[in-house]
Amino acid sequence: MPGRPVPQVTDATRPYWEAARESRLSLPKCGACGDVFFPPRQKCPACRSDQIAWITASGEAEIVSFSAVHMQPFEGYADHFPYVLAIVRLAEGPQLMTNIVDCDVDALRIGDGVSVCFEARGDGARIPQFRPGRAINSNQNGDVS
Repeated sequence: MPGRPVPQVTDATRPYWEAARESRLSLPKCGACGDVFFPPRQKCPACRSDQIAWITASGEAEIVSFSAVHMQPFEGYADHFPYVLAIVRLAEGPQLMTNIVDCDVDALRIGDGVSVCFEARGDGARIPQFRPGRAINSNQNGDVS
């Protein structure tokens, strides 16, 4: 049975995925205007500067929107039903699409706090996911099985 998909790494996203391999959530920050943004790209979406640095995010976020998915998109998801697809707003400001894991789907609410954890995939890739509850500290190495 095929596994779950692994990320397609580009020059713009390489620092993000390399940090994830180390169980760190990293975000691009513009050196010119200070904007922290997602998804990663070569130029700042606010001012178009190419002075991009990377910061380690707190790993804390809140749910902006979510949906429980009951249909299998790939064979690798056969044992992960239902799963929660969500948009979360990171404490640093950007929003990202992710999964909420280790949760009671019926108990989730918009505005709930979540914290980052990482799911191992093929080729050493690790995918940032989120669990209900705020992180107790900035240690982000929680794993998803």
